[in-house]
Amino acid sequence: MAPSYDLLLQPGSPDTPFELAPVEAALTAANLTRRADGVWLLTLKFKELEVSVLRENGVALALQCRVPLSDRTEVVEAAVGWALELAGPLGLRVMDPQLNTVLTSVSASVSEEFLRQARYAGEYLGVSEAIGATHLARPLEGMNATTRLMLGVVVFIVVTFFTISVVQSVAAAQPEPEKSGPPPGWRGGVPRLGNDAGP
Repeated sequence: MAPSYDLLLQPGSPDTPFELAPVEAALTAANLTRRADGVWLLTLKFKELEVSVLRENGVALALQCRVPLSDRTEVVEAAVGWALELAGPLGLRVMDPQLNTVLTSVSASVSEEFLRQARYAGEYLGVSEAIGATHLARPLEGMNATTRLMLGVVVFIVVTFFTISVVQSVAAAQPEPEKSGPPPGWRGGVPRLGNDAGP
């Protein structure tokens, strides 16, 4: 099963049972196509979404809308709008399991999380339709480990070269110390005054 961004239409209270009959009637009235396996097909923004009943131990708990991951946020935004429109008359709420929050409108946080998961699916899972989302990532976020390592090596070389250049420049700028020693012509011993002959 391909990775997707899921929306759940469920009762507003945990104690309220999920009534399947009115939900199926609403899906039929919305002219959704139903496959042989019971999955409903919803077309939004030229994308086909799967709508199915989420069950546990044979008991219907919610209606699940699966949005294929891609680089097109308008698809998930349209899906949220559709889910809210369907849920209202049925007394259901729209739950976003990825954000673990109840949705009351189309929010930017949903689009951001959709793109984040699409980038992951395109980069690590090879989902073809989501590969385009990897280019929407921030530059450092989109770098793989090899690229980051190479960038680190280049930065290290540049910093090292700059440090060496600065040290050499400082050393060259310092004046040479004055040499100390005997004056020119000094041969050692005690200097004599006058002729070498005695008085």
